Amino acid sequence: MSQFDLEIVVSNLEHYTTTNEEAFHGGALSDAKVILLTCEAYANLASALLLLNHDVASFQRQLNLGAQLYLIALQSKEQRQLDPYYMCRTMGKPLFSAIAAKNTSLAQRICQNMPDKFQADFDYEDDFLYFGLIELLIAQQRDEDNIEAALKKFFTASEQGASLRYQVMESICEKNQVQFDEAFVDLIDERELSFQENDLKPDFALTGRHIFVEGVALAHLAKINGMLLQPQYNTLPDICL
Repeated sequence: MSQFDLEIVVSNLEHYTTTNEEAFHGGALSDAKVILLTCEAYANLASALLLLNHDVASFQRQLNLGAQLYLIALQSKEQRQLDPYYMCRTMGKPLFSAIAAKNTSLAQRICQNMPDKFQADFDYEDDFLYFGLIELLIAQQRDEDNIEAALKKFFTASEQGASLRYQVMESICEKNQVQFDEAFVDLIDERELSFQENDLKPDFALTGRHIFVEGVALAHLAKINGMLLQPQYNTLPDICL
């Protein structure tokens, strides 16, 4: 990956996000899928700028822009008649952008506007419960009873606790530092292995492939809930933790 390649990707992503953002606010963009792709493009742009310039402020700014776009889409989904499939909780990845940008208040507002009812035609149960747990852990005050109940449901939906994502969330909920240290590294490694088995979109291969935004978000979530982080993680630059 050369600097020239990254500069081209940055230029393309800046054009794509700016064009779609203007169309969205002007009322010309009502395709929910494209809106989510624009949020994803903001995350890729954030990663590209971090890789190119080690610019944490720009990284967080672009993540915030994508998360804010998503929030407005959630708030206006009926008015804009956005496809409910793309607005279901399972599709809530822009929430990670808000948390990774350390914008807790924005993350809380996104959670408040995400659908809180499971939609069998749209949602995957484990993803739905995953986002529900994140909402509880990002709240201003921990509700231990609700966290315990939500974790039990997530256990059942996550291969009886076999998934690494569940193990990370369980360790944060229960403040189990030893389990968190192991499960979080394993989750990062699992993501890395998955890339070796799948074709990647060109822009993502140069950008988000190298910065695990969801991982950065989980690291911040862990810190908010009293966990300690290791000095370094693969694909999680220490300057953004």
